[in-house]
Amino acid sequence: MDRLDNPQVFYTATEKSGLSCIDTAHDFGDGVVRSFYKRQTREEMALERGTEILVTDLETFTALKEESCKTEPKRIEEDDFFEALECLPPMRYGHHLGLETFRFTEFLSGRITTIYAREPNGNCWKFNDLASLSHELVRDKISAAAAKAALPA
Repeated sequence: MDRLDNPQVFYTATEKSGLSCIDTAHDFGDGVVRSFYKRQTREEMALERGTEILVTDLETFTALKEESCKTEPKRIEEDDFFEALECLPPMRYGHHLGLETFRFTEFLSGRITTIYAREPNGNCWKFNDLASLSHELVRDKISAAAAKAALPA
């Protein structure tokens, strides 16, 4: 299980706390896979934590974690938009495809950050997604959320 390019990790997945990486998984030469820091087996970790312990490679865990942090665009007040804009230096600030957009410079997990958008009519939005999300996809997500919000309840 010791692959340096994409190591295995132990993690938990609960509804309350989401995905949480515990430690990397290693065979220390005796054929038993244990955690790096406490040298615990998967079963020992499960007993200590009272929850199922899962194992996957780091690349897959990172993708799962990032996906779990993404949210749908939600309307916010214009004051909230400007407060976020003025909180830290914005990332990728500009006017693109009819929207004023920026990304928050603090990341939630991996490559996930909060994206803010303001439409010409003053409607403001925020959601969590990849910091590298294209302006086209930001516009599409905002358009879909606006269309959904306009539907009768």
